[in-house]
Amino acid sequence: MIWFWWQEVQLMSENPDARRRAVEKLGVSNQPRAVGLLVKTLQDGDDRIRLAAAQALERAGWQSDSANLRGWFLVALQHWDDAATLGVPAVLPLSHATRNYLLRSEAESTLLRIGRAAVAPLVEWLKSQALVLETVLRVGPSVQGQGEGRKATEEFLRAEIAHCVGIIVRFGEPAVQPLVQAVDGVVGGVSFWSKLRHMAGERAAPDPLVAAAFGVQRALESAAEDQEQEVKKRQAAIRGAFVAPLEEALNSSDEAAKRTAASILEKIKKAAAKKDPFLRL
Repeated sequence: MIWFWWQEVQLMSENPDARRRAVEKLGVSNQPRAVGLLVKTLQDGDDRIRLAAAQALERAGWQSDSANLRGWFLVALQHWDDAATLGVPAVLPLSHATRNYLLRSEAESTLLRIGRAAVAPLVEWLKSQALVLETVLRVGPSVQGQGEGRKATEEFLRAEIAHCVGIIVRFGEPAVQPLVQAVDGVVGGVSFWSKLRHMAGERAAPDPLVAAAFGVQRALESAAEDQEQEVKKRQAAIRGAFVAPLEEALNSSDEAAKRTAASILEKIKKAAAKKDPFLRL
């Protein structure tokens, strides 16, 4: 039906009001087809829309075989006890809920109730944000005039990283090693992939004698030096995205968070003192 097609189009709109209206219409349609569209909306970026979709599904008596979807459903409905019982599948939805200051306290408390099992998925989500940030820093604006857009994206990703780090340090000692490994892995990955690109460039370069004869060798060496400096800059930027919220956590009223942040900062400092990125490999 055209009506369903139009509601699906509205659910993909950048306008949250349009998405909310579509959810409300689907919720009162009493059509089985509407359920599938509402289920997709459980992971909408707006918690008000997630709540409306979950409420409509609850009225329809919807039951999910997917633990992950059930996590989004329970958290949207603010069924904190059920979410804590569900455990790991509720971690990502809970981390999203902590962005809403009205839900933050309950969502963070629920994450802490889940315990150390919540650390790993939170760290994986954190790493994914850091890798996207590294890509943004490496690629940069490809078209003139995209600088502002890149800056906004970079600031958003830094805020996401800071938010997630702020949650993770509250888990205390169980968070130390996973978070240190995440920082070291992402920062080291910058060097690893740059090294591969550098090696590929060397293989594609002309014979050294030919290169020297035509004055190409110095240009190749200069390009390698520039690349190394760029690697160091990106590594410093990524490391800084982790360090800033950790330093802020040193002033937290949560003693576990303070101790955790201090321990992680010390380990990151030691890792940063290693040799230059190309020699680390």
